Amino acid sequence: MKTGFKQFMAGFAAATLLLGSVQAFADSEHKTIDVVFNKIKILVNDKKVDKENFVFNGITYVPLRSVAELLNARVDYDAETSEARITLPNAPKEEEPAKAEETETPLIAKIGEGITLNCAVPTNSSKGYRTAELTIANFTKFGITDVSAEYLNQKNNKSVIFKTKAITDKQTNLTSIVGATVETGDLKLKSCTYTISDGTRTKTLKYNADTDTYLELK
Repeated sequence: MKTGFKQFMAGFAAATLLLGSVQAFADSEHKTIDVVFNKIKILVNDKKVDKENFVFNGITYVPLRSVAELLNARVDYDAETSEARITLPNAPKEEEPAKAEETETPLIAKIGEGITLNCAVPTNSSKGYRTAELTIANFTKFGITDVSAEYLNQKNNKSVIFKTKAITDKQTNLTSIVGATVETGDLKLKSCTYTISDGTRTKTLKYNADTDTYLELK
């Protein structure tokens, strides 16, 4: 009985069996067969299958729906395709194709790569000092705020600081006082701290000109 039942559950593809008839269907061809009805008492989880069964060629056939429902399974039948589908409880769902990982655009804008700093000292002198001018331009797709650029005056080894809260219209001009004898070549970029944002993310970076490295600040 067990062997016949397993073969039936594994390979029987009809939606219902024609109990009470001795005709079997095979490839739209009718064939008369000899079967033995109700020879076997069938239990599923100790519950009797209260439907007729028959034995043919050593295999026991039972109503598909009756057995499936005793196993708490659902049976669906598609008349158009002549398909019977058995869905077991807690059956694993077919895995969906893995989605390609979405890569997030890195939040980074570098000095010399979209951000330019051009520092110059005009030759005009007034009252013993000159005014150094720094032009900061932003050609990146990010917004840049809270810029602080530090230059080293190599004549006296003192810092010259330029600051702005934001870069407007892609370019901002800043000024800082330097000595009367300072030339453009005397000012060397030391570091630059700035905040970049794409509207949802924000990051503050400090650029070290001596090592050409970036440090992310909290």
